[in-house]
Amino acid sequence: MFSVSNSVSSVFKFHNKKMTTEKDIRRLNLLGILHYVLGGITTALAFIGTLLFLFLVCFWTGMGLRGDSFPDSGRIWTIGMSAVVSMLFSNFGVSVLLGWCLAICMLKSGRKLRARKGRIFSMVVAGLQCVTTPFFFRAADDAYRVQIILALFCLTTTMLGTLTLITLNKQSIKELYKHPSLPPSP
Repeated sequence: MFSVSNSVSSVFKFHNKKMTTEKDIRRLNLLGILHYVLGGITTALAFIGTLLFLFLVCFWTGMGLRGDSFPDSGRIWTIGMSAVVSMLFSNFGVSVLLGWCLAICMLKSGRKLRARKGRIFSMVVAGLQCVTTPFFFRAADDAYRVQIILALFCLTTTMLGTLTLITLNKQSIKELYKHPSLPPSP
C-alpha cells in the first residue's frame, strides 16, 4: 500500500544523503588543500634546516675548528669534542631528514584526500602530524621568535591531524572511499 508519508520520507532521506555526500566531498577537498598548505610550509622549514645543516658542516670542516687544529690541547679534549660535534650533527641531520619525509607525506596525503584514495595512508600521516608537536617544541629552545613560530606551526599541524582523523573515521567518509564511482572532486 502506498502512503504519502513513506514516499516523502524516502525522498528526504535520498536528498539528505546526497547533501551529506556533497558536504563530505567538500570536507575532504578542504582537508586536502590544508595538507598542501602545511606540506608546503613544512617543505620550506625543511629546506631552511638543510641549508643550515650544510652551512654548519662547511663551517666546521672548512674553518679549522676541528679538534686536530689545536696542537697544544690534550688528546681527550680532541676526542670528546669530535664526539659531541658528531652527535649534534647527526641529530640535526636526522631531524632535517624527518622534516623532509613529513613534508612529502603531507603533500602526498593531500593529494590522496582530494582523490579519495589511500584512507589508511592519510590516517597514518595525520597520526604523525599529531606526534610531531613535542619534537618541534624541544627544537625551539634557542630564540623566542622562532619558538613562537614553531609553536604556532605545531599547533596548526596537530589540529589538522586531529581533524583529519575525526573526519576519516566518519561512516559517510568511509562509504565515499568504498565507492569510487561517485563523481570525482573538482
